Amino acid sequence: MSYEFLNQFVMPNESMSPSIATARTNARLSGDQVYNAYNYTSERIADGGFVRMKQVTLGYNFPKRLLEKTKFNNLSLNLVANNLFLIYSDPNLNGQDPEFYGSGGVALPLPRQFTLSLKVGL
Repeated sequence: MSYEFLNQFVMPNESMSPSIATARTNARLSGDQVYNAYNYTSERIADGGFVRMKQVTLGYNFPKRLLEKTKFNNLSLNLVANNLFLIYSDPNLNGQDPEFYGSGGVALPLPRQFTLSLKVGL
């Protein structure tokens, strides 16, 4: 059950919208259908637009004067970082990654990836 339901407390005789249907309130729904009935309500609509820090690349080319006493013609070091963080997403997503659903919903969220490379010219 989603943690969202922890914030659904209501006083007696107050109505809660949306709610999870139960066998008592709707005998036509069974199994996971009661949760889908809640998931497809207008309360669960969120804007799918987002801004992500998708890729950052840092590189350094070593100066030729530092390489004069070595056998290297050139030397460079690069760091690439992918999927670092979300800059903006709809607050109605409650911190969920907007690309997570597109990856199957049962898969792991998009991982952060870091690549360090050293390029040497002889």
